[in-house]
Order: sequence, then C-alpha cells, then structure tokens
Amino acid sequence: MLARASAREREMGMRMAVGATRGRLIRQLLAESLLLGLTGGLLGAQLAHGLTRLLVASISTDSAPLFVDLAMDWRMLGFTSGITVLTCVLFGLAPALRATRVSPGAVLESSGRSATSGRARFGLRRVLVVSQIAMSLMLVVGAILFARSLQKLATLDAGFTQNGVLELDLDLTALHLPVDRRAEFKGLVLRRVRAIPGVESAAEAGIVPLSGKGMNRQVLVDRAGQVIEGKSELNEISPKYFATWHTPILAGRDFDDRDTLTSPKVTIVNESFASKYLAGANPVGATLRVKSESKETGLFQIVGLAKDAKLYDLREEYLSTMFMPVTQKEHPEQDETILIRSQASLFGLISVLKSTVQQINRGIDMDFTPFDSMVEVSLQRDRLMAHLSGNGAVPGRQQGGRSDVVRTKADRLCHLRPGSGEPVGVCGFGKFPARPARLSARSDGGVKK
Repeated sequence: MLARASAREREMGMRMAVGATRGRLIRQLLAESLLLGLTGGLLGAQLAHGLTRLLVASISTDSAPLFVDLAMDWRMLGFTSGITVLTCVLFGLAPALRATRVSPGAVLESSGRSATSGRARFGLRRVLVVSQIAMSLMLVVGAILFARSLQKLATLDAGFTQNGVLELDLDLTALHLPVDRRAEFKGLVLRRVRAIPGVESAAEAGIVPLSGKGMNRQVLVDRAGQVIEGKSELNEISPKYFATWHTPILAGRDFDDRDTLTSPKVTIVNESFASKYLAGANPVGATLRVKSESKETGLFQIVGLAKDAKLYDLREEYLSTMFMPVTQKEHPEQDETILIRSQASLFGLISVLKSTVQQINRGIDMDFTPFDSMVEVSLQRDRLMAHLSGNGAVPGRQQGGRSDVVRTKADRLCHLRPGSGEPVGVCGFGKFPARPARLSARSDGGVKK
C-alpha cells in the first residue's frame, strides 16, 4: 500500500488540482484498500480451509492417523474478519493521508518526482517496512526452531531401539481363568510366541513406553543405614524385556527362572533411580520396600541396573523407575501385553501370531500395534507445528516485502540522480549504481538489498 500510494502521488495532486477534496480522496483510497482486504480475506479463508485438509492428510498415515476437527468456527471467522477490516483501515489510512498531503502545485512541477521531503516521507515507511521484515524473520526463526526440535526428537537416544517391535495385547476375560492359573497360561502363550520363526525376542510388559499408561509407588530405600523415602515409576515385566528393547543391563543381572513366587523378592532399577536414591552408587545388593495403599510390602533386593529409557513421553526427562518380575506377582490380571522384536516384516508376522494364539485358545481377543506407529503418534504434534510454521515462513514473503521497498526507493532515486548531473540507466533495465542503493539502505535504517 505504501508503494501504491507513492506511485500515485502525481495522480492525487492532479485530482486535488481539479477540485477533489482531501476527504474524498482518502475515502477512495480506503475503499480500495478495504476491497482488497475483504477479497483477500475471503479467498484466504477458502484457501486456508483447503490447505488445512491437505496438511492433515500429508501428516496422517494409516498406522498413525491424525484426527483434527476442521469444521468452520464462526467465532474465529468473525474475529479474523474483524482483524482483516481493522488492518485494511489502519494500513490503508496511513498511505492515504501521506498521498493526499502532497501540494498539487509541487506534484505538477516535479514531473513525476516525489514532492515530499526525504525524511518526512521515509519515517512511516521505515517503521512499517522494518516491522514487516522483523515479523517475517520471526516466522523463519520459529520455523527453524520447530524443525530442529522435531529432528532432535526423531533422532534422540530414547534408551531403546524403536524399530522392529510389535505390541500384542491379549484379553483373557472370556476364558474365565482362576487367579492361580493365569500366570501359567500367560507363560504358555509367551513361550509359544518366542518359538515362532523370525521372532528375535519377546517379553511381557505391564507398561509399554509411550503408551500413555503408567503407575508409580512410594518407595523406602535403605542407603547406608538411612531410609530414603520417595516415589518411583513401576513396570512389571518378564525376563528378556530389556533384550527385546535392546536396553543394556549395566550391572547385575536380568530376571530369570530363579525369580518365582517362592523365591526372595527382587527388582531392577534404572540409572535415574540409582542416582536419586543411592547417590549414583552401584545399586546391586541394596534393598527397598514399596508402599501400596498405605501398606508396606516385603523387602526387595536390587539385582540389576538398567540404562535409562523414556517411559511416557520422548520430551520428558528420564524418570526413576523400578522393574519387578511378573513371575513374582501374586494376583495376575486377565490381560497380557507381549512385546515382540522381529527382523522379519511385522505385518507378515501378525498372521502367524494370530494362528499361534488361536491354536492355544480361540476365545482370546487380540490386538496388534507396531511400536513405530506409537512413536509417530507421539511426534504428531511436533510434526504439525513444524509444518505450520514452515508454511507460514515462506522465504518469498520476506523477499517480497524487501523488493517492494527497494522498487519504490529505486523509483525515487532514479528521479533524484539525474538532478545531480550524473546519468543513470532506466531502473530495471540499465545499470543501478551502488550509491543510490546505499542511499536507500541508509534511509530505511540499514535495510539492504
């Protein structure tokens, strides 16, 4: 709008010379600006609706569908329309006032040159132009930060290997198994799954990382004769859980066949637990008690130290976590979650798993979830923000703002230089000396081409 008003200074002067009032010219320029704004707003609303659907479709996948309510919000549409009208009035009024402030005689005598003084005409332009470029730069920087955040989340060390793991959820409710038979039946299913060709490792887990499920307990840790009380996350697992995730045991041992209902209670803790409650010392051999519903359990001995791994969210800090063997659980639930690592295609493995489980009992309900799809779901918010900020920070927007300034300033300078006696070519077709460019940059407070 500044560029259009500058280019029409001569037209405004001629109109005022033949009798047009300043108020009438301002109304005309405001009407033009308002028409442009409303047209752009309506087209933008339609374009935004279509592009939003396209954006959601590009991010959503079959394994990790993205559901977004794309219904038109009339309150938001009304707010956007009001902002559009207000912006058009404000940014149309300023150039209109400047264009109609020109003396008709000065414009007619200038033969196309600007009739306003340099410092006076550049004050408002400098503020608006620098603001436009600053906002464009802010969008670009924001897009870069979101993209870097997404890249960091996608490549960080979560403490486990994400690819090649399939989650198998079994519902045993229809079997009506008594409590004393559930552990034996679950062990049978797990052994059958491990025997399938192509299965590298399989383990039962009470909590699957990034699933949103979790539980924690109050713990009483014995450290050098002192009892340290605090809270720890809890996961009940079977042997080979850490091997399935490729999470190393840093000290001690994994759970094995020695850990039964009649054997001494054992637990494995992670690095964060050892750092928080045992001052970073080797926890193997230390003991702790667990509070559950205001009751203290028996004594647990720490037999292993596992590497830290993300539990609920990739963005969170590592949480102090203890692991207990499902083989020592007195009251097993009527469901079972098995994590399966395979080098073969997971989708090809699903049909084999269905057949294997149905051979055990056809009344078992099954559900399969590739773990990498859970990772995709956890990253959807960051991916969406990265796409939105990236699309909003199109570099052409910034370059467009700068080109309008340079084009308008160059048009003025092409009239100014001949008056100094130095020849210049036609702007855009001939040479553009360095001095006018420097003058343009200085007048706008350091904006360079």
